Amino acid sequence: MRRFSQILNKLQKSNGFDIAVIAFFSILAHGLMINWLGFYTDDWTFLWTYSRFGSEGLTTYFSTNRPIWGLFYQLTMPILGIKPITWHLFALLWGMITSLALYGIVRVVWPDKRRFAVLSGALFAIFPGFILQPIAITFGHIYLIYAIFLLSLFCTAKALTADRGYAGWTAFSLLLSAINLLAMEYFYTLEIVRIVLIMIIRMRIHSFRKTMIVILKDWSPYAALF
Repeated sequence: MRRFSQILNKLQKSNGFDIAVIAFFSILAHGLMINWLGFYTDDWTFLWTYSRFGSEGLTTYFSTNRPIWGLFYQLTMPILGIKPITWHLFALLWGMITSLALYGIVRVVWPDKRRFAVLSGALFAIFPGFILQPIAITFGHIYLIYAIFLLSLFCTAKALTADRGYAGWTAFSLLLSAINLLAMEYFYTLEIVRIVLIMIIRMRIHSFRKTMIVILKDWSPYAALF
């Protein structure tokens, strides 16, 4: 019994335990009924376009206002096909990844607040800011872009907190940010979060006057990209 307690305590201290908790809440909130769900609203438009014009047709469909987003559909539609369950699993998976990306950001920015990070990821898994998750094809891809945006913020946080690799983390963050901005317009205004994130990290080290200069320097490549 003592041995089991030691193993359990060790497990609870690992990142794997945190991931399992967030995945559990994600499945509990959105995964229990997916076997009985079908296709809804815009998903039928995408399915018809795909069946009539092929995956390239979806790229053309989005080419006027969401050029990169159509490329994701061109990749995923042939792989996942037309069965509802596969798309609902796809949406569930990217919902988990999005929640874990938020968890990762909190862990990097506040490394001593692990419970807060797990709680943030779990609450985000339950309610990510919208209630249309059953529209699996559409919102599975929205989750994908959401995850890319949050991973961009994660890379920004790593660039500012890691002992080395500032240029590499920043370059990868800019790449992910560019994909988000070119894919769709839903998360444009959330770019404001990035400068707040930079402020939180930088103001721990520098005086206010010096911090503002450093913040503007850190944020300038993202502002130029935007």
